[in-house]
Amino acid sequence: QAGMQTTSEIVRRALRQFGLARIVTLSELMVFLECSRRTAQRHLKNWGCVTSYNCNSIYYALPAVVEFDVNGLWRHRDACFSSYGNLVETVTGLVCASAAGLTAAELGEMLAVNPHSFISRFRSHPALHREKIGGRFVYLAATTAIRARQIAARRETECRVEQLSDGEAVVVLVELIKDPGSSCAELSQRLQTHTPQATPQAIEALLLRHDLLKKGGTADSLRREH
Repeated sequence: QAGMQTTSEIVRRALRQFGLARIVTLSELMVFLECSRRTAQRHLKNWGCVTSYNCNSIYYALPAVVEFDVNGLWRHRDACFSSYGNLVETVTGLVCASAAGLTAAELGEMLAVNPHSFISRFRSHPALHREKIGGRFVYLAATTAIRARQIAARRETECRVEQLSDGEAVVVLVELIKDPGSSCAELSQRLQTHTPQATPQAIEALLLRHDLLKKGGTADSLRREH
């Protein structure tokens, strides 16, 4: 009985430490619990912990700690978690739930993961359909009815994007020269005070028109998949 009570106290203390840390690795949890790898894994399963979809899935979080946003995503330090599950489930879930499909750059920005590291596996995924719209490949739901709505919404969005004036375009390009690794969202944020018309969509449209979106493996929105 005394031994069982001691084990119970260790588990309660470990849960408190886990909650305070917010995310832990399996090795850290083994230290908290003073137990073997298998026992720690059993606790993770019993507690219904979620696993990071990045960082080689080494991080775990308690369900009560995770605070998913409207897209079902949560990030703590470098670890990212999803209500959909692993990276494959997350990408397919996000694409199918999106109003107008998602490009590789948009997925990379949402997921905080370099799209070059994962997008190739989705080019023939059965749950998704890839189609070129407005000069970029867009990932859409494979379901015909959903895909039709997404394509219509994407084309409408493309038509709605206001073109920047020559002066505004110069401001954007100067800012881009200062920091060529910036995403469209980052450029837009820095320019909002004096050039509010420079939305991420308007910047991306500008760069597309001038063929300044380069092929590459970075996660920023200034790159596009070819």
